[in-house]
Amino acid sequence: MYSFLEEINNYVLDNGIPFKNISISSSYFPDFFNRAMLRELRNAAGGKWVDYEIENYELVFEENRLQLVARSKNKHTVLVIFNKNLWFSIKEPSKKLFETNITTLAMYLERKEFDEIKKYIDSKGLTGRYNLEHVNIEESLKETALKCIDYISYLNKFYMKQLEDNEKEEREKKMVSLNFNSPEVSASAPRNYEKLGGISRERVNSILPLDERVKVLESYDYMYVGYATSNDADKDENKNKEIAYLNYLYSLGHNKYALVMEPYSGTSYTKIMIFENEEQITKEMFSKLVKDTLELSYDELNSRSNIIKTNHTTIDTFGNLLEYIVKNSNTTTLLNGYTKKKIENLKR
Repeated sequence: MYSFLEEINNYVLDNGIPFKNISISSSYFPDFFNRAMLRELRNAAGGKWVDYEIENYELVFEENRLQLVARSKNKHTVLVIFNKNLWFSIKEPSKKLFETNITTLAMYLERKEFDEIKKYIDSKGLTGRYNLEHVNIEESLKETALKCIDYISYLNKFYMKQLEDNEKEEREKKMVSLNFNSPEVSASAPRNYEKLGGISRERVNSILPLDERVKVLESYDYMYVGYATSNDADKDENKNKEIAYLNYLYSLGHNKYALVMEPYSGTSYTKIMIFENEEQITKEMFSKLVKDTLELSYDELNSRSNIIKTNHTTIDTFGNLLEYIVKNSNTTTLLNGYTKKKIENLKR
């Protein structure tokens, strides 16, 4: 059975999501799906008449899984719809169901109404005067997935535009926009390494919504921020044509610097380069440094002793990583010993 949640989830894994919770209009969904959701919401409330309709749903993304959440207007009843796993970001939901349960119920309601209308028409001797057709719920849900994906894409673009516009005058002094060519596929790289931005979908850790990561990156005083767009977007019309990497340059003192290259989508490694430079770093130097580094092949990247690659786990771990690099905090407890030791050696 078709899964619209899986369809949207795959898009998020490839392109990222700006916020953990996204409100989405129920008008994006087939009428019979909404009726099925309303029936289950009332069941979750113990059969009470909680609402006349559901106006909005929530798409909640956590632990690399998208869930559809419906709430009663008084917020007391919460219905969570999921696809494959048993992780729920909503604390103590009133009821939780597989997506197939709702889709099957929607199909049942559609058939029931169709049969009732047909029976009425036949009883009035009107057979043949009306051309009745079943509503294809699965096809309708495919349209729903496309609408939701378009909306998430719009939010991604809107959030990045908002980020660029915040304190624009001050940020323009530090901001750089650049293009880079993604490296060619390396024979020694893991399968799907380049395709998915440096990590296979099956192995990716928890993808953190962009706004959470940006808060961490912006919480430290940086010299420059570079928004890097991959030229691959010109070759593949299905590829996200917005920012591929957010790149922040921090001064560590004593002519030492840290360049943090954060993937927009969150599916790739965070790349961190710690280096020494006795000259004053200009915007032009920063832009070239980012471009050259992002264009390194898998083998070239691995051969660079001053570059660290790390996966996302939790926002606390990500915050600890930045704190240890920029502030050299001794209170950091969430980093593994290998990463800490490598950072220490590079900063000497």
